[in-house]
Amino acid sequence: MGYRGLATGGVAVWLVATLFSRLPVAMMPLALVFFAREAPGGYAVGAVLAAVYTIAETVGALVFGARLRGSFLRRPLGIGLLISAFAVGVFALVPDAPLVVHILLTVVAGAPAAIAPGSLRSLVTGLVAENDVPRALSVDTMLNQAAWALSPAIVSVLALRFDASLPFAVAAVSTALSALAVWRLPAGKPVPETPATGRRRALWSAWPVYLTSAAAMYLLATAELTLPALLEDRGVAVGWAGALLTGFAVASIVGGFCYGLRDRWPGSYRTQSNLLLLVVTLFVAVMALLPGLPGAAIGLLLAGLFQAALLTARNLSLRERLPEDLHATGYSMMYVGSGVGYGVSGMASGAVLAIASPSVAVLFGVGVTALAGVAGFFTERRAERRPEMVSSKES
Repeated sequence: MGYRGLATGGVAVWLVATLFSRLPVAMMPLALVFFAREAPGGYAVGAVLAAVYTIAETVGALVFGARLRGSFLRRPLGIGLLISAFAVGVFALVPDAPLVVHILLTVVAGAPAAIAPGSLRSLVTGLVAENDVPRALSVDTMLNQAAWALSPAIVSVLALRFDASLPFAVAAVSTALSALAVWRLPAGKPVPETPATGRRRALWSAWPVYLTSAAAMYLLATAELTLPALLEDRGVAVGWAGALLTGFAVASIVGGFCYGLRDRWPGSYRTQSNLLLLVVTLFVAVMALLPGLPGAAIGLLLAGLFQAALLTARNLSLRERLPEDLHATGYSMMYVGSGVGYGVSGMASGAVLAIASPSVAVLFGVGVTALAGVAGFFTERRAERRPEMVSSKES
């Protein structure tokens, strides 16, 4: 019990690599918005660049993630991070370049480094004992939440008090430091490779986990994107949105830490993942149903408390389903699912907000997430029963 098993030199290097790779990803969308603020087109151009970055990440995780091999992660990961660091650094040096150049640099900044979350998540499980894997993946989730909690303040201070290009310089240095840390990681142990014909089948068999990932991010995006409108509709200052989202991230870090305190919680990781998704969905619904600022705060903070546990259980569930050499690829596919969930939520929330109140938009997102969670649960149950039925017939 506890996190003492993670106190090794290899895990310390992994912590540096993970935090410094996640921080630029969290910084880039807002940095792009601030960068375009003074340019022709203003915030609209910034929103386009942020969308391009997100799409590039999603496509990069899909294309490059499918080519990952369990025994050979450090080299492609290090190269991808260095390419990304170079593109982000050039972005900082050419603020007056044509828009097409900025779009190109944004694509190069997002796509190659998109394999980092899945690769680093897979690498850390090889650095710790098996009973410490849940704690290691809890730390992975906590680092991700910390990066997203810190990045708005970092970008805002650098862009508004100094220069709009400065966040890109910091992001480039951070990504380069992550690449250097990756090269210092211990070499992973050789793992048996799944035959090419079995890779696709194995990866597709985990689609309910990818669906859960997309549903969880859909729900998070719904809460995040509708929160300002929800507060304004209730006569609450929109400025509270930033504080509430920071509180959500902090609550998630606390929840992730608590989840990792035990070697194993009751139930399978699949059951935990589906149950936690429904719990988080319930608390996001509370955010829409309870009145005023307290209602939004209670729902959002309680949802955050269980969010990191949900993400960790989901990662552990995927790890159980796939052969070891496909873990990094599977995590990358989950990253794709998260990106798709976030993007679809943005479009759906915008459409619902155009015809209904913010509370209805939140409840619509809750309903979609609950349906996706239930569909994934019953699909997995059916898949589990098939082998049992086949074996009973054979006997």
